[in-house]
Amino acid sequence: MPKRISAIVVVLILILGFASLVEAGTPRSTWVENEIYQYNHPFASQLPQELATKMQKMTASPFAFYRGTAHIFYRDMQMPSSGSVLF
Repeated sequence: MPKRISAIVVVLILILGFASLVEAGTPRSTWVENEIYQYNHPFASQLPQELATKMQKMTASPFAFYRGTAHIFYRDMQMPSSGSVLF
């Protein structure tokens, strides 16, 4: 019986943890979209075709996306931690 209760507790903790991550994902995704736009906006008027090529390449793979958004990584590293462990 105690093993079953502890298993239920673990499942509840996991469910509640993932629920909070899903809720937190919405503001983050909006922030990421805004950062990509703000960072690349100056290039839109100067080199529109180059910007379109960059955006197309970023959709090819996760690596290409992260390579094209390195500025977001560096901005994240400058922000104070919220107490969560990233790695």
